[in-house]
Amino acid sequence: MASARPFKIWNQDRSIKKSIIASCLEELKVKGKDKLCILPTEPVTVVLEDDGTEIDDDDYFTFLAHNTTLILLRSNQKWLPKGSENTAVVVECNLDVLAHLLNDTETYAKAVQDACQRHLDERSQTTEALDLLRLYHTARQCSPYVGDGSDAKKQKFSNT
Repeated sequence: MASARPFKIWNQDRSIKKSIIASCLEELKVKGKDKLCILPTEPVTVVLEDDGTEIDDDDYFTFLAHNTTLILLRSNQKWLPKGSENTAVVVECNLDVLAHLLNDTETYAKAVQDACQRHLDERSQTTEALDLLRLYHTARQCSPYVGDGSDAKKQKFSNT
């Protein structure tokens, strides 16, 4: 069994943050549910706070650094980038309530919701593009065919 390590956990809207010590993913879920007042029988998904990557097995869990910040998501919740909570609330808000809060028409409220949704979509696309670029960069660094400009490396692998 792996040694216990400290973690920081948030609820989905980042309004509650707690610290826990866990040695495996299941232990983190059990303790996290207790600290965040989630029913023990309720299923949760654990994701990295930074980018929403799901942690779904102990193999990956063992490589997490001490004090990694994680989010516990209930089954009906999804990860949102930091700072997007208010934007998501606007998107999910009832249209007539939003119009009342904005002190404007439902048409205007709908336009605000659409703009917020576009913003969230663009942030998501940007995050995905950056992840793809990081993957590409890592692949280039590990490739035997891309190097320092010398052809020796390419020749070595082309003769095998």
